[in-house]
Amino acid sequence: MINVLTKLAQRAGFRVTRSLNLLNSFKLLVLISLTKVLMLLSYTLKAETIQDSAVATSQVTSQTNTQANTVTVAELLEKLAIEQGVGEFTQQKHFKFLAMPITSTGRFLVNRQSALWQTEKPIFSQLLLTPEAIYRRLSIEQNFQALTQGNELSAILSTIFTGNIDSSQWDIAKQVLKNENGHCLALSPKTDILRQVFEQAQVCLAQGEQQTMRRVITLFEPKENKTEITMVLSSRTLSKEELAQLKINSPLSVNEVLTPHALQ
Repeated sequence: MINVLTKLAQRAGFRVTRSLNLLNSFKLLVLISLTKVLMLLSYTLKAETIQDSAVATSQVTSQTNTQANTVTVAELLEKLAIEQGVGEFTQQKHFKFLAMPITSTGRFLVNRQSALWQTEKPIFSQLLLTPEAIYRRLSIEQNFQALTQGNELSAILSTIFTGNIDSSQWDIAKQVLKNENGHCLALSPKTDILRQVFEQAQVCLAQGEQQTMRRVITLFEPKENKTEITMVLSSRTLSKEELAQLKINSPLSVNEVLTPHALQ
C-alpha cells in the first residue's frame, strides 16, 4: 500500500512538475510574442513619425522653393530692362533648310533705347539701333548707312535688345514661363510691319547669382525660321568713350573703347 501511494505521489508530482513546466513555457511564449508585438508597434510608430516629418519638411521646402521661384510679369519686366550695359553675345540663326544654325559672336553696348551690336565673327559688322532708325556699317572706315527710316520698327527692335518692352508695341503674356533659360515672357507683335518680320518673341532672364546678367532672346520668324540670341552683361555702366560709340559715324569699334572695368 505504501508503495502504491508512493508511486501515485510520484506520478502526481511528475504531472504537477510537467504542468508547471508547460505553464512556464506558455508564459515565455506569450512574453516573447508580446515583446515582438511591442517592437513592431514601436518601429511602425517611429516610421510613421519619420514619414510625417519628411512630408512636412518636403511641403515646407516645396512651398519655400515655389515662393522663391515665383516671379510676376511686372517684376520680370523690371529686371529685364537695361539702363546701361556692355557685354558679349552669341547669335544663332536657324533656317529650316539648314541642319546646323549659322552662329555669330560679338559685343554690344546699351544705353536706354539705343544699342550698338558689333559682330566680330565670322565677319565684322556694326548695327546701331536708335529710337529713330537702324544703321549698319561693315568696317570702321565706313560711315553708318541707314537701313530703315522712321521710328516704328527701330523703336520696337531696340526695346527687345535693351529690355525696355513697350506694351503698346507688344502683346505681353499674362504669366511668366519657366524653362532651361530661366524665367521667360512671350511677346506677340501688335503692328503689321512687325508681323512681317516676327511671328513671336520670347525674352528670358537667367536665374541664380547671375540672374540679371544673362538673358536669352528668341525671335520666331516666318517660314519656321528663328534666331536665338544670348546676351551676357559684364558691366552696367558705360564710359564716355563707350557712350560715344552710340553716336552716328563714331570712328571707333567696341574693342577700342572697352575699358578694363567692362571686361571684369
